[in-house]
Amino acid sequence: MHECYCAVFRYENHEFKEVTAPALCKPSELLAIADDNGAEFLCGNAFRIYADEIRDPAPKKLLSTDDVNAQMIVPLARKYFEENKTVDAAEASPLYVRDHVALTIEERKAEKSR
Repeated sequence: MHECYCAVFRYENHEFKEVTAPALCKPSELLAIADDNGAEFLCGNAFRIYADEIRDPAPKKLLSTDDVNAQMIVPLARKYFEENKTVDAAEASPLYVRDHVALTIEERKAEKSR
């Protein structure tokens, strides 16, 4: 659907604070969202996949995602567990950012005409 998942976080007092909730945007909108929210660092594979559509992010620092893996979340999970910031598994639910899962015929035609 030619969209990117995007969220902005700020690191303060040794934790990440959500600035903008996870959402979808067009690749061409990513840097404006970062600029509007004072982001200094960028991360994600959209910058590789849509490199021809996203302007040079300088002076922002683009962090590599080459070594990112699920193991990296363990320290955060441990911290949340120790701070009793947990929920019962029966109450846990995923966050759905995309509620529109396919383009209609009209939307596909509009995309092609751009």
